[in-house]
Amino acid sequence: MNEFFPTQKNETVKVVAKKVENEYMKMAERAKREAEQKRKREIIDISAIVVEDWELDEKKREDEQKEKQDHQERQSKLNVWLNELD
Repeated sequence: MNEFFPTQKNETVKVVAKKVENEYMKMAERAKREAEQKRKREIIDISAIVVEDWELDEKKREDEQKEKQDHQERQSKLNVWLNELD
C-alpha cells in the first residue's frame, strides 16, 4: 500500500476483479453462442434426415403406384385378349 494513495490497492483489486468478471462474461456469452449454433446444427441435421426419409417414402409410394398401374394395364390387356378368344 502506498502512503500517499491508501486506496490504490483497493482500486487495483477492483480493476482486476472487473477485468476477470468481463472475461467470464465473454466466456459465458461465447459458450452460449456456441451452444445455440450447435443446437441449430442439430436441428438442421434432423431436418435433413426427415426430408431424406420423406423423399424415400415418396419414391417408394410412386414406385408402388406405378407397379399397381402396370399390373392393372396387364390385367386389362389379358381380359381384352381373353374376350377376343371367345
